Amino acid sequence: MIRGPDGSIQRNAFARYFIRLHDPAGDEALVDENNVRRDRKVYSKMNIRAFLKNSLNREPYLHAPWLVKEPLAHQYRISTHIPPHLLKDAHVMNNPVSQLCNH
Repeated sequence: MIRGPDGSIQRNAFARYFIRLHDPAGDEALVDENNVRRDRKVYSKMNIRAFLKNSLNREPYLHAPWLVKEPLAHQYRISTHIPPHLLKDAHVMNNPVSQLCNH
């Protein structure tokens, strides 16, 4: 936007975009803001958080691994096997504070 010395608008703001299409012809176009719009179907932090909440679960102990929920694991053939070093017992045995409490 261009304003005059008195604050009046002399020319409204505008935008032009040079667009090259990814097609075999390699078409190009010069378009203004009236012909371009933003896709609103972008994943936000809340969308990602909801997806993770609905597809993963986790045990309540410290350093517990995230696990894919059973129906999704079965549908997409994802292993739900937890490696031995990520099991709760492994963390308890490696934690020196818990060993002091047991003696």
